[in-house]
Amino acid sequence: MCPLANFPPSAWGDLFLSFSLDNSELEGYAKALEEPKEELRRLIIDPTTDTNTKLSLIYSACTPSWFYVSILARG
Repeated sequence: MCPLANFPPSAWGDLFLSFSLDNSELEGYAKALEEPKEELRRLIIDPTTDTNTKLSLIYSACTPSWFYVSILARG
């Protein structure tokens, strides 16, 4: 038989037990990202865009801070 673990109470208490997810807010964030995603896609596909610029765009898109900056810039 395994011994019973007697951990002290969490500093978070029951905070996460009462968490509710607002899907409409998440849908708003998803819609806000659609325009920057399309703009990025156009720039990467554009044959006149320099290869180094395309690589920089791809790198920036993979960095999470790019998404935060794009959301804040659009308000």
